[in-house]
Amino acid sequence: MAQDSVIQILQEQPTVLPEVTNLRRNCLKFYIEVINQIKDRFDFSYPVFDTISILDPKVAQAFERKDLNEVLKRFPVLKTVVDELALHKEWREHALLDHATLELDPSLTATSYWNMVFKLRNITKEPLFPNLKKLI
Repeated sequence: MAQDSVIQILQEQPTVLPEVTNLRRNCLKFYIEVINQIKDRFDFSYPVFDTISILDPKVAQAFERKDLNEVLKRFPVLKTVVDELALHKEWREHALLDHATLELDPSLTATSYWNMVFKLRNITKEPLFPNLKKLI
């Protein structure tokens, strides 16, 4: 990792500390500028961004969305591939999981989190959330 390389360089050549500090500061400024440019150039007020917030593990675990009707309304094609009643049931069941015991950490990336959720099986080894998987 880059951090390991920087630490090694500093251990071998402590005199380069000012340059390393300056490099880190410039990288941080760059990242801040990138974020500001993204925020300026894109409109994040579109309803679709609010709709897809269900992908966020923190939102999903907190059961901030009590149902997925808004998602189905926004993306009607999903109604052709999911069983709506089963989907809503799975959404509620997901909220009732013991997330800590299952190591479903809400700070995980959405991809990692949902991959872990979709690996969960019931006692007969069937997926717990087949409809939710189709939606996500």
